[in-house]
Amino acid sequence: MEPFWTTISIPVGETRHWELGPLAFWVRHTKGEWHVASIMTPDRSQDDRWTLAVPSAFPDDLEYERFAFNSQEGDDTLSLKPEFPDRSIISKPLSRVEIPSNSTASFFCRVSLCVKLVAGRENSPRTLTTLALANLSRSWFGTPLEGEACYASSTNAARDHLELQPFPYRVVCPVTIINRSSEPLPFERICIRVNHLKIYQGEQYLWSNEIRVSKSSTFEVSQVTYGSGAPSTEPNAAEIAQARIKVSPGGILLRTFNNLRKTIEIH
Repeated sequence: MEPFWTTISIPVGETRHWELGPLAFWVRHTKGEWHVASIMTPDRSQDDRWTLAVPSAFPDDLEYERFAFNSQEGDDTLSLKPEFPDRSIISKPLSRVEIPSNSTASFFCRVSLCVKLVAGRENSPRTLTTLALANLSRSWFGTPLEGEACYASSTNAARDHLELQPFPYRVVCPVTIINRSSEPLPFERICIRVNHLKIYQGEQYLWSNEIRVSKSSTFEVSQVTYGSGAPSTEPNAAEIAQARIKVSPGGILLRTFNNLRKTIEIH
């Protein structure tokens, strides 16, 4: 996988252009300012687009954001950093799955990322903006009276990660579900709290750390723990982004599963 998440130099007076899946964006560096223009296409046939930092003219027909600050002479660096969306992600299998009592099942969920544009050197970074790398449907997880705003994943949870095509802007999240209760556990929807996830660069895939969800009673909450390193599927993957919120090794209690009657998707 050619590195997309990298640092480049854009001299004053020049523009660079990127295309990554449905997102196209341009970054122009002028004296004392950075300008960012972007456009998103809903066409899924564009998922394979792959253009990196090509010299380009800045588009005159698009609105753009301006960022002004004093910088040191010759400070032309721009870093592209991966970031999870700002809400949890609801993922689902292709069809309803039941996990029998005292059984374990593993799934691979895929999450589209955002790109954070950071200008300046490591000792004086300045975040310009964050751009979503895919159109995400808004969703609600929980009941009408109690729940949280989320995004819905555009792809289904798979039993084998090889079923998922590798993309440089989508992360594969390994999820292990452990049913310790005396009843079968229906799996129709699962809420992935991306704030607790790191990002790793593998040979073909981007990965998150592993998620283990343990259900031991009929109560709605589950014990959720997060791996501290790269997933066992690719243990040599390199960490490229830290989690926004760290959790204790013992995990946390969270409402994790939801059925179709309680999930509302807003397009």
